[in-house]
Amino acid sequence: MGAALVLALFVGACRGHGAPSGDGPLASVSSVAAAPSASAALADPNERCRRRRVCRYHGRCSAGEHRDDDSADGDCSAASDEDCLRSQGCKDWGLCHAWRGVCQAGDDEHCRSAWICRTKGHCSARDGHCVVRDDKDCRRAELCKYARKCSAQNGRCIRD
Repeated sequence: MGAALVLALFVGACRGHGAPSGDGPLASVSSVAAAPSASAALADPNERCRRRRVCRYHGRCSAGEHRDDDSADGDCSAASDEDCLRSQGCKDWGLCHAWRGVCQAGDDEHCRSAWICRTKGHCSARDGHCVVRDDKDCRRAELCKYARKCSAQNGRCIRD
């Protein structure tokens, strides 16, 4: 938009030779500033949330109250599983299910496809998180392959 603004000022100044008329440089600037993308973003209350880091990482992409919020992003929440599925939290931690405005682990399938399962063995959903449930979870993980931590004990993978 910077180049377009400079061009609009230049063209407008050339037309009106700098005179403050309706077709001068300020008229050109206002037409550039009122581009359709800017007005569309203002019309959609979710757009502000979608542009924030809290959407990309935590799936809080919809306008609405977050249930336990004490942060500046309290007006953005996870309204649907779709919000969560696009987030980094889903890919890394298996937090792919929307519940009461936040993303959490809803089923083993999402946990198993997450980084935390592949690396640490947290492949089973329990109480909204991906956890190590049994030896089978540990055997799926790089932790078993590279560190020989293939047995589950107290929610962690340990050496036999």
